[in-house]
Amino acid sequence: MYEDPYEVADNAELPASETWGELAVDAWFCVLQKGSKPVPFNPQIHKVEDRRTQIELNIVPLPEMGLSFSTQRKMLSESREWAGIVWQSLKDLGVKSVREVNSKWTRVELVSTGRTYEKDGVKKEATTIKFLAVFDSEDACRAAYLAEHPNRANTGNGNQAPQQASTTATAQRQPSPSDQEKATALKFLEVLVAQSGGDEAKLASQMVGMPLITKFFAVQSPEVQAMLEPYRQPAAPF
Repeated sequence: MYEDPYEVADNAELPASETWGELAVDAWFCVLQKGSKPVPFNPQIHKVEDRRTQIELNIVPLPEMGLSFSTQRKMLSESREWAGIVWQSLKDLGVKSVREVNSKWTRVELVSTGRTYEKDGVKKEATTIKFLAVFDSEDACRAAYLAEHPNRANTGNGNQAPQQASTTATAQRQPSPSDQEKATALKFLEVLVAQSGGDEAKLASQMVGMPLITKFFAVQSPEVQAMLEPYRQPAAPF
């Protein structure tokens, strides 16, 4: 389909600092160890006063956004980032418990934490998630998104406006909404597999509450097992 570059310029948008999509939340007790990532809290070996709570947020965007990555953040519940920004924004929306927003559809923006860091010799500003809205369903989230971004109505897989196909053959070559949705789910599944480090149990817990993925895939699905296979290869002998 031909696109007019002038029309594209007329409808140009800045890169999204917002994400509209499905939220997955994971919370677990941990202990901080110098020079390493947080490790699971073990009451047999760790002191209770050293226990902290790790919060992990993952937002899979609506297909209409055209993004191939999710918005993720990890933080301690005892941090200003969580208590003063992320959780505060949820409480401002009337949320009473973190559990109630798991698997909800949300609108978020990235805001400054007030902290800076250096990467590759460049000073950068750290950002975190601020919740702007919580929706009860994917349809409600999509409707709100398209109300603000009507030019995205024919992208992704949801509620597309009908288009007149030039020929029957052209129409047959177009991927179905189901195919597009499955392809999107597969991309996000690749991210989850990498995050899990090949751990099937962790991957399964990450997939729970993410119907975009579980609609098409389970841990035992051939596609998932193929992604996990490299993690099972024995280490090469020295």
